[in-house]
Amino acid sequence: MHSLISYLCTISFLLTSAFAENKSYDKSKHHIFYPTPVKNLRELSTDRPDKTEGPFTVDAGHYQIEFDMATYTYDRNKRDHTRTYGYTIFAPNFRVGLYDNLEVNLIMTSFKSVKTKDIEAGQAVRNQGFDDMLLRFKYNFWGNEGKDRTAFGLIPFVKLPTNHDHLGNKSYDGGVILPLDIKITDKLGLGVMTEVDYQKGDSVKRHVFNFVNSASLGYDFTDKTSGFLEIFTEKSRERGSKWNVTLDFGMTYGVTDNLQLDAGAYVGLSKLADNITPFVGMTCRF
Repeated sequence: MHSLISYLCTISFLLTSAFAENKSYDKSKHHIFYPTPVKNLRELSTDRPDKTEGPFTVDAGHYQIEFDMATYTYDRNKRDHTRTYGYTIFAPNFRVGLYDNLEVNLIMTSFKSVKTKDIEAGQAVRNQGFDDMLLRFKYNFWGNEGKDRTAFGLIPFVKLPTNHDHLGNKSYDGGVILPLDIKITDKLGLGVMTEVDYQKGDSVKRHVFNFVNSASLGYDFTDKTSGFLEIFTEKSRERGSKWNVTLDFGMTYGVTDNLQLDAGAYVGLSKLADNITPFVGMTCRF
């Protein structure tokens, strides 16, 4: 009996030690050239399909690509009697884990087409080609593993004027994003973001500040299926600028631990915003 008790105690101690070691595994030692083991990867977290950025980073030494497979935009402008039709094909966000709490992103658009039609004149102008690129870093201050009630990050970025056919300005712009994630329940979460941009004005030659705020409420219906509802606002400090406000919604489906599909739409609530932008997208981690 004494031997049996000793044996059970030994097994219990070994199991408890193994669990504690796995739970307190130090991931800070990993970097891009010394990747985090696959068994210690955090749950897949994406910066899409909503516009609200998240504070979570890609694990060190791993890669994630998030992209719009196809996006369509329609806008009806009653003031100047124009209609705008646009679509985008393959707009990826390449994310690379440099350290456990630091990543680098490269965001680009492979092909974008915008057709503006003057209803009264019966004329149309089409602009298409490559769009601007964004280079940014994301740093997580706390809550990166998703186990805490809150998580907070910092995302500085710069815009590179790589657009073709007048799809954007020829200015180097930049800004900073502050994303906060709040876990309300095990299934319900709230993501909020504030962003300050310093960008070339539309009607002035100098740079002006642009402010973005958004809030996205997400709910996990099942282990694989989630949905979100978001309010997005944007306002420039440029004189005469208007509010850009959208109501956004969508669904995600986790095919595997490293593959996610999504679909949804952005609906304009202000005159400046496009009327509607439906999309389908995908996220892959490797």
